Amino acid sequence: MNILQVEDQKDWYERIMEPELKEIGVKNIFHAETHTQAVGFLNNELIDYVILDLSIPYDKVTEPPDIAHGVSLARYIRESYPGTPILVFTGQTTEEAAEELENDNHFTIFWDGVERPLVKMRKKRQIDDAILLIKSALDSLSELNQFEVSHPAIELSPSQKRIIQLFGKNNNAIGAKLTQLDGGLSTAKVLGVTLINDRSQEFYYALAKIDRNEQVNLELSNFDKFIKRLPVASFPTFLNQYFAGCGKEKGIFFQLASKYKSDFFNVLTTSDDDALNLSKTIKSFFDSWYKEREVKHVSVGDVRRCLCSDKKFDEISYLLEDIDWEDFENKNIRVNYSIQHSDLHGKNILVSDINQPIIIDYGDVKIGPSTIDPVTMELSAYFHPATRGQFLPDRELAQVWFHEDFFKHSNFPKTAKYLRAWSNENKFLDREYIAVVYGYSIRQLTYEGVNKEFALSLIRSAINEY
Repeated sequence: MNILQVEDQKDWYERIMEPELKEIGVKNIFHAETHTQAVGFLNNELIDYVILDLSIPYDKVTEPPDIAHGVSLARYIRESYPGTPILVFTGQTTEEAAEELENDNHFTIFWDGVERPLVKMRKKRQIDDAILLIKSALDSLSELNQFEVSHPAIELSPSQKRIIQLFGKNNNAIGAKLTQLDGGLSTAKVLGVTLINDRSQEFYYALAKIDRNEQVNLELSNFDKFIKRLPVASFPTFLNQYFAGCGKEKGIFFQLASKYKSDFFNVLTTSDDDALNLSKTIKSFFDSWYKEREVKHVSVGDVRRCLCSDKKFDEISYLLEDIDWEDFENKNIRVNYSIQHSDLHGKNILVSDINQPIIIDYGDVKIGPSTIDPVTMELSAYFHPATRGQFLPDRELAQVWFHEDFFKHSNFPKTAKYLRAWSNENKFLDREYIAVVYGYSIRQLTYEGVNKEFALSLIRSAINEY
């Protein structure tokens, strides 16, 4: 257990607090005397627990201590490391400020599997009570670490592993088996989680999405705002979020009816007919989103920004030196805008044993050009790491992409034809589809290991077709 003690009275800390903490078994104690020092430890160490004296200097030990600095540090921890438990030490002069922090409290599933507040308050004269509180947390964390997580070939940080342990503890499991469901292009972890009970039986299947706190909050917002409007059974049921003592990361969990061992890419590589049937079902999921479409007058550059930001574009623009992309992006077009998943590649479409799909990963859901999703479903098969080596597109395929001859060259002609029909139904006119293919191809250039030659050929074909 890593404890950060923020206390400007170093002598008191060394005489009283440090020996008490070591006595109960705390091995790693970081001591900060100022707000700035504390932030440094938080940013460079995985801190499990913070003990905070509110009256501290800001930057220099020689500065007079001020309650405002301690309150500011507590709020920084709450914002940047939202799952970190804080024990606030108070004196008479700091009680009011401490009570405000305690009243504005967050409750979450703690290390013992029970929902608890993350901020607690004790007076300095209640040192014995404070040590008992920390000892209880230490025991809970030690027990949590006994929860076994099996994750062969999956790299997990300590905080990511802890998120899985919290989920399992909260659901009365004693172990968990993990499978990786994401395809490796994101910083997030998307995992299949199978919980094991004390009779060595699998009894619960879930999907976990683990990412930085702000990204997970966006995913939850998108789930509430957009995903809940989709048909029942097109998405998994939201369960809970876990982040106690997990640094800047947070995990959200969704219940799965089965293990969902397959995904759209798996089906696409084995059966064009099955992939076609899946595509029809998937399109039906999003019909309600498209019905709320709105025509907008935008530039090609605006369409590209929906898929690739200017910042990312600037990083790869040197690859386009022989392409007149600036003139192309300045062209104005009319585009149908509607809610789009915006990352509907095959790994984000799980498929059950009875060929029933569900949609996962909602961090990119937004209002955008209405052909983004069908274009992503088709083009991702040629770019995504999960299908590298399965489909090997060449320059000729890119050159005929916008022509009827394309289907003679497609690796999955039936599915491709249906996805084009989906795009045709959603688009305003042809130029919208061209602009979205261009934007999607630009985005692929920002990823390592993708087929850049194919992406550049598609970009040239889009500009020529326009």
